[in-house]
Amino acid sequence: MPAFRYASQEAKNIRAAEARSRQQSALNASISRRLASAEVGAVTKTSLGLGNVDNTSDANKPVSTAQQTALNGKLNTWASVPATASSSGTAGQIARDASFFYVCVATNTWCRAAIATW
Repeated sequence: MPAFRYASQEAKNIRAAEARSRQQSALNASISRRLASAEVGAVTKTSLGLGNVDNTSDANKPVSTAQQTALNGKLNTWASVPATASSSGTAGQIARDASFFYVCVATNTWCRAAIATW
């Protein structure tokens, strides 16, 4: 019986793929007819099935809550130079002075690396 179930599902998948192919072919034919008949001016985003497309600049596109949360977590990561390796800090904060880069690797835990030419 399982083989029949898989065969039945495969048949459904094939029919769905054929339907998508027919839809794409119809869209391509519509575009070709318009271009061939010099109706280029009549081609609009709606006539091509792109009615919801908008030329919104990137700066004006909405950002999801998850994206904004991730962005907010990246803001203000620069901190004051820690006095000791156990100075207060939040993981991810960074600092620098003339001699070292400092990185807070865990709450109140800092590491530093010397700045040198190479």
